[in-house]
Order: sequence, then structure tokens, then C-alpha cells
Amino acid sequence: MENQLRLQKFLAQAGLASRREAERMIVAGRVAINGKVVTELGTSVRASDSVSLDGCLVQDKPALCYLMLNKPVGYLVSRGDTHNRETVYDLLPAKYHHLHPVGRLDGNSCGLLLLTNDGELTQRLLHPRYHVEKRYRVTVKGEVRNEQLERLCQGVLLDDGPTQPAQIRKISPKRDGAVLEFRLREGKKRQIRRMCEIMNWQVVTLQRQAMGQLKLGSLAEAQSRELSSEEVNFLRHQAGLN
Repeated sequence: MENQLRLQKFLAQAGLASRREAERMIVAGRVAINGKVVTELGTSVRASDSVSLDGCLVQDKPALCYLMLNKPVGYLVSRGDTHNRETVYDLLPAKYHHLHPVGRLDGNSCGLLLLTNDGELTQRLLHPRYHVEKRYRVTVKGEVRNEQLERLCQGVLLDDGPTQPAQIRKISPKRDGAVLEFRLREGKKRQIRRMCEIMNWQVVTLQRQAMGQLKLGSLAEAQSRELSSEEVNFLRHQAGLN
């Protein structure tokens, strides 16, 4: 009997997306097995099956690639936009367009964005279970008190559940606000902005500076580069992978 693999896991191992994104592709009717579109998440794939995504044959094991982009404000982390707004893929050479983003930065945020076709690493970097820290530099307007920082560090209740404990400190005060450093091990949608809203702070700038031991460093805005083998090994180690 041929070995079988769940379709979403097959797509993730092929480097096309994280497993969760692969599930969305399947439900949207973008995936076919042996020429027949499938939308059931329980579907399995055999070694002899032919799998295609958007009509293109999926190769089982493409070369893995890891790219860091210094995302500017104003670009969407998306493959396309119904309002024809610019996306991060407009900043990348065509040879990198098959990579998917690891997490999101909203249009008004900037900084480090990792893109890869390593679905297993993507899943682990985004899951709070593996404790991979993301570091942000955030400028806010409003009165910033120590007790507010302590409350955010302990965790606050958002509309989609409580935040996990975090490290948040004041880097420097400003006349009408402060520059803060956020260190998070989770990534709820627009989490930092919603945490600041609870404290009645207005976010002026938000930049992701590091993911684990991967740092933005001197990479210029709108520029990208492939990670070194050492950087990849550090990320995989932090995510609990060999």
C-alpha cells in the first residue's frame, strides 16, 4: 500500500505555504489532484498522485529559500489587492515571488519581514509554543506610566483572547509620548496596536527589528537579501528543528 500524506501537509512540505495557509488554498478550490479539484481538508495524497495549485504542477521538494525584506510603510503583505495597492511582492525580483511571508506587518508598519518556502519552519516561528521572540520599536503618543507597562507585560484581554506575558520597556521619553520596545512570543492580528489602544496610546511608528536571533541590522528600507546558512540554522534551532 502506498504511503499517504494529508494534502495540506504535502503543500507545506513542498514549500508553498504554511499548513494553515495551505488549508485555505484547498477550501478555496485552488488545488487539484490528478486533474480533479478537491476542497476537503481530510484529503490524502499518494506518491503516485499529481498535485497542482492554480493549474501549475507542484514539485514535491523544491530548494528551500529564506529571504529578509525591510518592508516600508505603505506596502501590503499580500499577493494581491482588490484596490490595486502596492504589495511587498512589488519590491521583490520575480524569482522570489513563490515565497510566502512568515507572519504579517500591516500597511502602516515597517521593518523585518521574513519570506520563505519552508512551511515547517513557518509554522513553528508563528506558534507561541516554540517561544520565538519578535522585537519591535514603537513610538506612541500619550501619557506612558510604569503601571501601564507592567499591566501590558502581564497580559491584557483583547477581543480574541488574552495576550501572553511579554517584555515591554520605555527606551526614551518624548514630550507627548515615548519610544517603547515590545518583545512578544505570539502574533495576534494587529496585536501591538490593540494593546496600545487599551492604554489610550496612539501608535505613531511601529517597526519590527528582530525575529529570534535574526536582526534587521543595516538592511536599507525596501531592500532584501537571502539569509546566510548560519542565520537559517539559528532560526531552525530556536524553532526546535535540527
